[in-house]
Amino acid sequence: MTVRSSVQALVLRDRHVLVVVKRDEQGELYVLPGGGQEFGENLEQAVARECWEELGARVRVEGLLTVREFISDHHPTSTEPHGVHVVNHVFACTLLDEPCPGHAGDPDQEGVRWLPLEELPRLRFFPRRLAELLAQGLEVPSYLGDVN
Repeated sequence: MTVRSSVQALVLRDRHVLVVVKRDEQGELYVLPGGGQEFGENLEQAVARECWEELGARVRVEGLLTVREFISDHHPTSTEPHGVHVVNHVFACTLLDEPCPGHAGDPDQEGVRWLPLEELPRLRFFPRRLAELLAQGLEVPSYLGDVN
């Protein structure tokens, strides 16, 4: 088993967050645009590439907002398989183009959507801890911890 490095983009506008819409056996769920870092790619390059692939939009990477870990064995209600360990770097980003479904999104990606921040805790938005902080307008710590 290995630890995987990944990135996500937090794009905010008018108290809404831009998300990727996905679907699993439990129905619709929402995540920030992002994915795995590729070999030879720095984190900012990775988040810009992932936004292009999933949003069909260019972004300006403003800076690292927080780091979140996810260790599936610590979250028995997660749908992720045993042995998954991801270190996720969440960057604040600004859109340079209007989003449209990217040309190389994940197979389970159904689209993109702007969600009101106050609705995030009631939706299947991951990571859950980030949803709570954004909805309440609280400062996001530099390390979220091992959260689902």
